[in-house]
Amino acid sequence: MFFSTVPRQFCISDLNNDLIETYLSVRDSWNKVESVMKKWEISKDNYNKIKSYKPRNKINKAARFIWLNRLCFGGLYRVNKHNKFNVPYGGGDRNPNILYKNKTLKKVSHILRTSENSKLTMEVVTADFENVILKAGKGDVIYCDPTYSNVNRGQFDRYGSIVFDWNDQIRLSQASLLAYERGATVLISNGKFPELLELYPSAYRIALSKKKTIGNTSQNPMNHTEYLFILDPQKRTELWRAYSKTVNSKMSQGEYQNTQIK
Repeated sequence: MFFSTVPRQFCISDLNNDLIETYLSVRDSWNKVESVMKKWEISKDNYNKIKSYKPRNKINKAARFIWLNRLCFGGLYRVNKHNKFNVPYGGGDRNPNILYKNKTLKKVSHILRTSENSKLTMEVVTADFENVILKAGKGDVIYCDPTYSNVNRGQFDRYGSIVFDWNDQIRLSQASLLAYERGATVLISNGKFPELLELYPSAYRIALSKKKTIGNTSQNPMNHTEYLFILDPQKRTELWRAYSKTVNSKMSQGEYQNTQIK
């Protein structure tokens, strides 16, 4: 979402410090990060070696983070309770070559440095979502993409050593509603769980069809529906209605709910 919109003022946050440190290393030294990545042989044996490798400097840590992501199964990020990366080798066409060809790291560095020498706000921080949302006010736009966890945690939801559970879903809804009351527009991608509707009674809701490529496809259909919750203090009903038709023209009637924002 961030790299698609390229806002002039921004705050990127995540609880995953490895991810945030990778952003910062690419911003400041993308060429050094890429140079390290290019030295590593692409093979299953070397993948397992790099997976067990514990870099001591930020450049090598960032190179490892990106390299593993490009070679692992499905591009999935997952660690166990001990914070050890445990996604198997992907094989096939899983490799970082597209990053080199498209000069992706250089482009990312440029975008992240856009506001560096100006008075504009630019933050890339390791933080809990609630602390960051608390800073948002009138005119700000917030986008959140939490783990799609329901009340019973009936699906896989461990991507980090700390699990995003139902209590966090409640915290997210409360923080978002407060930001909305302060004048911020909030967009939240989330699972299609009935319990979530009760957490966002004043939100517009758009159902989006998404193709699932990871997991047990016999239990998880290839196509599933998720919700985009929208808290818009400007009450731009027609804008969001038009958006829902554009991104999902085959959506059945009733999937889009225009709930009056109080």
